[in-house]
Amino acid sequence: MYHQSIPTQQRLHVEGIQYHLEQLCTTKLVRIGETDRKHLEDLASLFRQDSIPMDVVLTKLFPRYDEQHASGLWRQFKSRVNNKYLKRVAPDVSLFSTRSTASAKEKEVCFVSNSSSMISPQPTQTHQKDTHIVGEDEILRFYLKKLRGDSRYLDIRGMGATRANRVELQQVFTFLQVRMADEKLEKNSQLESSYLALQTALTKPNLVIVGDPGSGKTTLLRFIALKLALAHLGDELKNTLPQIGFEDELPFPIFVRLATFAQFLCDYSDDSYPTEAPQHFFRYLDHMLAGFHIRIPEAYLQNRLLAGRCILLLDGLDEIPNMKLRQRIVNILEYIVHSGQTIGNRHIITCRTRVYRGEFQFNMEFNRCELIPFNKDQVKAFVRSWVRSLYGISEGETGTALTKQADIYREELLDDIWSNFNVRQLAENPLILTILSVIHWSRRQLPEQRTELYDTAINFLLDSREWLSHIPNHLRKECLQTIALYMTNYPGGVRRTLGKIEAAKIVQNLLDMNQREAQEFLEQETLYSGILVSRVEGELEFWQPVFQEYLAALELSTQDDYWKIIEPQLFDDTWDEITVMLGGCRRRLGIKAASELIQKILDVNYSLNSKVRSIGIIGRIIQDIRPYGGNPTRDTGYEQTLLEMLPTFEEHRAEIDFQTRIEIGEALGQIGDPRLEDEEKNEILIRGGTFWMGTPDDVVERSYHSERGHISERPMHKVTVSDFLIDRYPVTVAQFQTFVEAGEEGYLDRHNWTPEGWSWREKEGLQNPKCWEAQLDYPNRPVVWVTWYEANAYARWAGKRLPTEAEWEYAARGTEGREYPYGESHFMHHYIKSNGSRGHAMPVGIAFGPTPEGVYDLCGNVLEWCQDWLGPYDSASQLDPEGPTRGQERIIRGGSLHFGALHLRAAKRSHGYPSSRSNCSGFRCVRPANSFAY
Repeated sequence: MYHQSIPTQQRLHVEGIQYHLEQLCTTKLVRIGETDRKHLEDLASLFRQDSIPMDVVLTKLFPRYDEQHASGLWRQFKSRVNNKYLKRVAPDVSLFSTRSTASAKEKEVCFVSNSSSMISPQPTQTHQKDTHIVGEDEILRFYLKKLRGDSRYLDIRGMGATRANRVELQQVFTFLQVRMADEKLEKNSQLESSYLALQTALTKPNLVIVGDPGSGKTTLLRFIALKLALAHLGDELKNTLPQIGFEDELPFPIFVRLATFAQFLCDYSDDSYPTEAPQHFFRYLDHMLAGFHIRIPEAYLQNRLLAGRCILLLDGLDEIPNMKLRQRIVNILEYIVHSGQTIGNRHIITCRTRVYRGEFQFNMEFNRCELIPFNKDQVKAFVRSWVRSLYGISEGETGTALTKQADIYREELLDDIWSNFNVRQLAENPLILTILSVIHWSRRQLPEQRTELYDTAINFLLDSREWLSHIPNHLRKECLQTIALYMTNYPGGVRRTLGKIEAAKIVQNLLDMNQREAQEFLEQETLYSGILVSRVEGELEFWQPVFQEYLAALELSTQDDYWKIIEPQLFDDTWDEITVMLGGCRRRLGIKAASELIQKILDVNYSLNSKVRSIGIIGRIIQDIRPYGGNPTRDTGYEQTLLEMLPTFEEHRAEIDFQTRIEIGEALGQIGDPRLEDEEKNEILIRGGTFWMGTPDDVVERSYHSERGHISERPMHKVTVSDFLIDRYPVTVAQFQTFVEAGEEGYLDRHNWTPEGWSWREKEGLQNPKCWEAQLDYPNRPVVWVTWYEANAYARWAGKRLPTEAEWEYAARGTEGREYPYGESHFMHHYIKSNGSRGHAMPVGIAFGPTPEGVYDLCGNVLEWCQDWLGPYDSASQLDPEGPTRGQERIIRGGSLHFGALHLRAAKRSHGYPSSRSNCSGFRCVRPANSFAY
């Protein structure tokens, strides 16, 4: 880093110089105080001592600028600061001369970026006011530089000038895994989905990326835009592009924030076109380039799109403020995509998972994938990259005193994350992990609860540059809360951007200022904390949507009439996170405050669906505020209402939104799921009979494309099984917990294990399954991360056994030979489409209805270990077959939550080594019917 080459006595001031240059060159209120004077004197002394040209030094201090823009920044700096003062501080005028490798023509042209991640120089008085005419190559270069500048950094405000306020995106970007759901195949009843690397998903020509708040959707698009911009500019090796899904092509990138496009449609309506005409999108592309101080031909980006070989990066479908406008934009984009894919354009759209469903799904052939939360290895990879970036360690640098210091801090941060279960869960979210890392870098401690985390992060950002503002932090925060709620409760739907003038009117009374002063305060706030940013001239928005949602919830929690605002929005998807976070904010005021909110939600009883959704929302609130302890549902009637509603829920399951069903299941788990209390009632008697096991050759040929798949399910053969009892549900976390807690009479009793299994457990040193602490929070989900050894040990301990492969398939198919456990394939596809993408197991017996015999979750939730070794089928008729007597892999049945419909067929065979495990490997038990009195 350049800072490391600066003499030791000057290093302490470099970051301060950097900040003051930014402030003096971008704010309207330029004041030279004693601190500024000291920084300028140090700056002049430093430059004089090292004899370094000013533009080169500024390029080092401001890595986001090239030399031309650094020179422009310095020219603006000189024009704003008193000339006499400058000469007194640094009389050697030649010291500040501009020396740039850019061409003379390039020196006279600069552009204005409205992004908070780039502060570009305004033209000085020597520039003409009119835009300049430049060639095609220069237009392209300026556009790509702007895109590079907007995407190059993670703008982490609030670390303080003595450390860092941003990091290079390329240094810390961590690739995620995705759950893929191919929409094209799904609509043809041939759904295929799987867990795969993000790079593979990015090869799809039309892709919708969904994920939870903070899952990394926007960062991913920014990373793609950055890599392509660098490659076009010649700053990136093209052989690195396959990591973002580009093998032989180099498409032209266009990044569009859909919330800004939506605001443009509202502010700049044009009735000369139909409301859903693509011309509205092309008008917006022209509007995007309005900040350039060069004359760009009309329809420049439109022509680029129409020429083909472009990639359109469309960020934040969920951030469009209301349903009508969202549907309008979906229809506009469908035309753009349909036309573009015929000429080689690619399209990636991001959206929150809960919003992308129903009428807001694209009708075209889009692939869909969901970003999966960070696993432990990804958290470690991010933290390593993050720490090396903070310490300024270059790629490949090892063994130095600095790397050793960084390694010590990295382990400290990881220990603090792993040691607290609630923090560990939060760290699975990339945005929250980043905030955790920022906070820990300064405070060396981490919060546990989500709203507490957001509050700590926001307070931290406010504190970091409190000395720059004459407004107390509590008042600054109150202003942010007021703006957040105003934007969230805006007539017509949630807004993501707000005009500075309108925002100033909202807070001027709070600040006891006039409108001009309030506007100046807001402009300065975008520089100080970074919680508010200005990406579009004259507009404000929150750096992250989750900050807006939390601050709106926090403001609501302080108002006596909060329910009048919340009740009409209770089932609005755009208010979903706000409602849950309101529960956390109310809980911080006390248990009574949280109980009052829960009671009000519980009393909503417009219909069956509203009652069910209310219960689901309460369940999420309870889960969210668990770290605070106590029982806010006491005396609310919540548990009784949930239990009384259960029979009605079972009867009308198919009428209830899939996500709400899952929330109900989670809520049952929190109170102690009554369905799981009676072990005997949770066994289903399967009467023996004869059935055809396996799959006919023609079906296998249609379903598989590998020889291994052909062998696996054929020949189809006749099998007879005797009566047996099978668990109604897969074994749950709560049931397995009893086994673990039995200690030396349970999980640690070698008599429950096979010899090979016990040796494996001792070698691994296990006291419980993998990821056990994380599973305990969800007692009625199936236990996962279990090996065959562990599943078999539990079954022995419970006086049961694992089912044979024949028993499992017979339970799934029945005597009528069902293709799917739940009936015809279209019925299964309905559930899979509703499910979309899930990164974890679901509460047992909730998502899907039972088989006709009453068995739940035989497919679509978790994979299930069977007793048998893997082996080929025999064509002869068999009675109670138990498979080969030896082998290397055990049979696994029941397509899990990761798989598509072909893998959910009753005849589908999977297999794994007895020591293998995953977040979708579970099991259920059986026992002979003669051990049960019936």
